[in-house]
Amino acid sequence: MNTKQTASDKAIERLNLIARICTRAEEMGIRRGSRITAQMDVDLAAEHFNLRLADWLNADAFNFAHDFIEIQNHIDRVNKTFDNRFLPRFAGKKEDAPATEETAIAVTITADTRTIDGWVQGIVTDGKETYEFCAKVFDEKSIYGINNGRVSKLGVRYKTTPIINYDRGWDLRPEECYKPIYKALMKTLKSLPKVAE
Repeated sequence: MNTKQTASDKAIERLNLIARICTRAEEMGIRRGSRITAQMDVDLAAEHFNLRLADWLNADAFNFAHDFIEIQNHIDRVNKTFDNRFLPRFAGKKEDAPATEETAIAVTITADTRTIDGWVQGIVTDGKETYEFCAKVFDEKSIYGINNGRVSKLGVRYKTTPIINYDRGWDLRPEECYKPIYKALMKTLKSLPKVAE
């Protein structure tokens, strides 16, 4: 008897997990819109973020609800993508992001809307690659910030691959090869002038 899982078996298992996730969300009262829309949203998120569906389905209520609600909040159904301010807690690891060495790193702020919504966006370059980031930076330090600091949310991506994510807690810590990127970025963010000044 061949016990090896075929591509068809994996597809059926994936669809079954997505259906069960949507059923749990409905039972929790956190689903917005129709069931078919919810399943399409989760299916897109599963592909985009390489979601660990089984882990998500069996997670505690808080973490389960976090990802389901935020998928609904950050999805762009027209363009079939997600904004770069969000990384699910059950996103899977991707292996296509390159390693970086500790070289001259430049951080450039491309948008600063802190007076409106607290967000800063920009790019980080290390001489070889370019990374996109977005961060929520407040004037005052907070228990929700990184190291009780001013940065309460931080997302960094290489192309479409998330490499760092903090959302009032660590979802994806920087791997050793990305720590120079993280340190340079945090140095810049912490030095931003207060918008109230």
